[in-house]
Amino acid sequence: MQKHVLYRPTSSRPPPLTCVDVDALCKYVACGTADYRVLLISARTGRPIRALTGHEDLISSIVFLRSNNDLLSASWDGSIRKWHISRSTQQTGILEHKSSVKALTASTSSDIAAAGFQDGTVIVFSTSTMRPLHRFKAHTRDITAVKFTRDEDGLLTASWDGTCKLWQLDKSKYTVLQTLGERIHSMLFLPERSIVLLGLHSGNIVEFSLDSPTTALTLKGHLDAVVSLVQGPSNNYMVSGSWDRRIRIWDLTSLASTATYRTMSGITDIGFCRKTGSFFVSDFSGTITMWSREAS
Repeated sequence: MQKHVLYRPTSSRPPPLTCVDVDALCKYVACGTADYRVLLISARTGRPIRALTGHEDLISSIVFLRSNNDLLSASWDGSIRKWHISRSTQQTGILEHKSSVKALTASTSSDIAAAGFQDGTVIVFSTSTMRPLHRFKAHTRDITAVKFTRDEDGLLTASWDGTCKLWQLDKSKYTVLQTLGERIHSMLFLPERSIVLLGLHSGNIVEFSLDSPTTALTLKGHLDAVVSLVQGPSNNYMVSGSWDRRIRIWDLTSLASTATYRTMSGITDIGFCRKTGSFFVSDFSGTITMWSREAS
């Protein structure tokens, strides 16, 4: 892959970047910081456009909504805030809970989103009204990943309690898919194959099918927590990022690692733009690097 430093902070002691996402048109990159701000950056030039303020603790997750003009940000302050991206960016809604938000996802086909909290609660909510649609206790520890199923009547959740569950939202019933002896940090769901991949604290990645979750494969690829798993544009490869300062490319057919790249600092998140096929990597140094896969 080809690497380009998109954004580098000018401060001598910049706060770590904690999360990143890219809008579908690849116009904006949004990243969260440990000093409670959301930075909006040009995906073309890397120039900061503005900072969104209002949160009172670390930003844990950022998601662009399908309109491309709206953005959700989640924080350890227990709030999820909705922003409209314009010349005078404004906060247009808020949802609050008593516990820190640790995970966030939004539908690409309807106006719903889901959040996982430190106290093990899941809230599914309307992104139009920012009001809860479902609220239930899902895990005993921090929820670190949430993903809708293909038909959106189900939700996959993963947690530091070592379990991954599949929930029927209309009944608040669940099936335990995996019980692992360590923290789960990240999750990738491949709806076209009904495949789930879990990034673990040890650096391993576990892969299994929703149709046969008891048959799981363990991929050994990192030396520290796997904090981000992202599917490539052609759906045949995956990118993983870790605190071990490595990005790895995986062939999803053979489940083999095909390339490894080093970064200057531990990775905190990876955002992906399907339009350009570029990956945007945030790290503890406060830097965003853009990676583009070389033509084969």
